[in-house]
Amino acid sequence: KFLNKEGLLTQYNKNSSIWTGLKEAIVTAKANSKWIIGSGKDIDFWRECWGSEVAIIDLFDILPNIWKYYNAKLSQIIHQHSWFAPPKIAELLDSLGIDLNNITLNNSELDVRV
Repeated sequence: KFLNKEGLLTQYNKNSSIWTGLKEAIVTAKANSKWIIGSGKDIDFWRECWGSEVAIIDLFDILPNIWKYYNAKLSQIIHQHSWFAPPKIAELLDSLGIDLNNITLNNSELDVRV
């Protein structure tokens, strides 16, 4: 109800007396939390802050109507609890300062936001 089809918070005001404050709290909580990465199935590759302080989506100047087509999960570059990124993705991440070798994976299937 409060997320758009791309999983992002709606930018317009819903008919709710608490939505404005709740939206601000969600943004603050996400900005100040980290992921303990398990399988990566619950982590949006583009929209979550899993490898740096900023989500990858926020590092590029691309129109929102294009971003809706970017829907990868982090699990797509994890295989048997190890990083398994294709070379071009690894190069992209490296260019953004994200070194997969420095990000530890949990041996659990669970992804936990802390």
